[in-house]
Amino acid sequence: MVEIISLLFAHFFGDWFLQSRTIAVNKSNSFYYMFLHIVLVLIPIYFVLLLYGSPEFIWIEFLFIYACFHGFQDFIIWKIFPSLLKIKNEYWKDKKFYDLIAVDQFLHLAALFILWEVFYGY
Repeated sequence: MVEIISLLFAHFFGDWFLQSRTIAVNKSNSFYYMFLHIVLVLIPIYFVLLLYGSPEFIWIEFLFIYACFHGFQDFIIWKIFPSLLKIKNEYWKDKKFYDLIAVDQFLHLAALFILWEVFYGY
C-alpha cells in the first residue's frame, strides 16, 4: 500500500510542481507541450518504481501504458471538454475549469491505481 501512495504523491509532484504555467496553458494545443508534460509526470513515477525494486521489464511497460492513458485523458479533458462546456480562453477564471481539474486528477489517479493492480496485484 505504501507503494501506491508513493505513486500518487509522485503523480501530484509531476503534475503540479514540475509543470510550468506555459506547459499547462499550451499542452492542449501543442503536441510538444503535451509530450513534455507527460515526461515531467513520468519522471517522479519512474523514481518511485525504481525505489521499490520493480523489475525493469515491468516498469517500462507500466510507464508506457500510463503515459498513453495520461496523454489520452489530458487530450479529452483539456482539448475536447472545454469546447463542449464553452469555457473561455481565460479558463482559470471559469468555475468549470476547477471542476475539470478535479475530473482530470481523479482519472489520472484511477489509472495509476488500476495499472498498479494489473501489474503488481496488491
